[in-house]
Amino acid sequence: QFPILLTAHAMEGLSQTDIADITHRDKSSIQRTLATLERKGLVKIVQDANDKRRNLIYVTDGGKFLAEKIKQLMKRAEEETFAVLSEDERNAAIVSMKEIADKLQKKKK
Repeated sequence: QFPILLTAHAMEGLSQTDIADITHRDKSSIQRTLATLERKGLVKIVQDANDKRRNLIYVTDGGKFLAEKIKQLMKRAEEETFAVLSEDERNAAIVSMKEIADKLQKKKK
């Protein structure tokens, strides 16, 4: 649920389809996750006034608070992880992670 919440928080007013495309998840999975997030009061699902077939996603104040907390925890974990590495080791690790992400991205296509 966190990747969906963080995506909606980063780009307010996305459609469910947009979120599915960005996160590389199927639309039915996104729909279920968003329904759960809405029940928890973290997002609001609003029908698009211009296209009744589209639902737009807005993050509530509670969802924004949680998303910011998650981002802070992720940042702290990243800092703690990289703190034990030299600058050269950090740079090498970042390059390796980018290469892995690129390969995973290509595999999904």
